[in-house]
Amino acid sequence: MITKAQARLQAKACRLLGIARSLLVDAEGWRALTGHNPSPRGQAKTQPPCAVFVPSRGTSATLEIHVHELLHVLFPSRAHWWITAAALKLTTGKLRYCYGRWCFPSDVPESRAALLRLAHVAAKRKGL
Repeated sequence: MITKAQARLQAKACRLLGIARSLLVDAEGWRALTGHNPSPRGQAKTQPPCAVFVPSRGTSATLEIHVHELLHVLFPSRAHWWITAAALKLTTGKLRYCYGRWCFPSDVPESRAALLRLAHVAAKRKGL
């Protein structure tokens, strides 16, 4: 079941990235779409129908994680470090330790404004 807090964060992330509708699904919806259980950290399905799963509890339920999973949908061929750094640059702007290394928003050479333009173009191109 999707909580109100999750729905609000997903709506905010979608507005930020220029996505017209929520792609958030709950665990049951994820299983119905993919046939397997979702990751407890969050997961994105990049092929149509596109969807994202973000857990409702713990540290994973943040705007950064919602943006991170949506960026996977918009940019499926980008490296995971780029997705992580871009999500940081678009949300908190602070460095964070993740996946065994420090991740800096400055790892992504594009400015925040350029990232937003790229995201809006990608969302429009994908019909989201």
